[in-house]
Order: sequence, then structure tokens, then C-alpha cells
Amino acid sequence: MSILPITTVKGKDSSEDNERKKSLQQQRDFIIDLLKHYSIVALDMKYCKEYILIHVSYKEFSKTNQFTILGIPCNQFGYQEPAETKTELLNGLKYVRPGNNFLPNFPLFWIVDVNGKNQHPLYEYLKACVPSTKKYFEDHTMIFYEPHHSDDIRWNFEKFLIDSNGHPIMRFDSDAEPLFIRQFIEKLLQFKKYI
Repeated sequence: MSILPITTVKGKDSSEDNERKKSLQQQRDFIIDLLKHYSIVALDMKYCKEYILIHVSYKEFSKTNQFTILGIPCNQFGYQEPAETKTELLNGLKYVRPGNNFLPNFPLFWIVDVNGKNQHPLYEYLKACVPSTKKYFEDHTMIFYEPHHSDDIRWNFEKFLIDSNGHPIMRFDSDAEPLFIRQFIEKLLQFKKYI
């Protein structure tokens, strides 16, 4: 198992608005590049129970070669992903949470900021396409970024369902169980058969 980097994409146009549009288009293109081997992607990263449920869900859906989960950890919520190296991140999963030699069976990327002034452009794109599922923030003493916006990721393991064209279709808050999300994945896979 290896940790994959996510490259930052920046537009070259001098106009800030054009740069933002170009950056969003490049993020969509980035997702489409990831989809060359898969049809649907769910972007994610909580701890113990979530990792195991996602692991099991991925095992079943990945048999179709039309679905993958991309794990993108973030340390902006309660400092729950404090790894400083790739080895430390994997060892944390393997020996601590969830432990028992657990290693995810889906691609795991390096830790990024999903909100605030240093947010990764991929998350800027995702949040621009699909509104937040919550109108409130968790305990502000456990949120480590500035500034806060209404479209922010609210907590670890918020999930995005993305179609094979790189378009975010749905957004699920961190409380949404993988078993609940399954029905939407199945519908999207079924819909794809008729296109």
C-alpha cells in the first residue's frame, strides 16, 4: 500500500476569475484522468468503523471495475490525521485506528487541507458543484482552519459521489453510513448501463 500525492493545479491566466474557472476545469479533468479505469468515484477519509465499512463496500463494488473509492485524509478536524510521514499515516491505520493490521484496499492519498485559505483546488471544485449537507458547524474548538464558509466540508469522512465524466453528483455528510450511500452508488451504476 502506498500513499499517493495530489498535485496542485493552478491556472495561468492573469484574471482571478478566469484563473478560478481554469482551475476548476483542471480539477474536473484531474477527476476524469482518475476515471480512465473506473466509472464512478467516491472521495472520502473517519476512523475505525468508517474505514472498515468503506473497505468492505469497496471490496464488493470494485469487482465491477466501474467504481473506486479515493481516500483523501485531512487533519483540519480534531487533528484526527496527525501523520507527518506516509509511513506514520499507514502505521496509524495498521496498528492504531482501526488496527489489527488493517490496510485500506482503496487508493489513499496524502493529507490535504479541504477548507480554508490553503484548501486543495480539488475540494474547491467539489464544493462549488455540490452544496453542503449541513447548515451548521461542529464544535468550533475542534475545527482548525480559517476562514469558515457555508460550503465547507464539516467533518472527516464527508463523501462525494462523482460520475464517470468527473461531475460530482451527490454529497454526503460524515454521519452518512456507507451502507446508506450504497443505494445511490447502485442507482448510478445502473443508470450508466443505459447510457
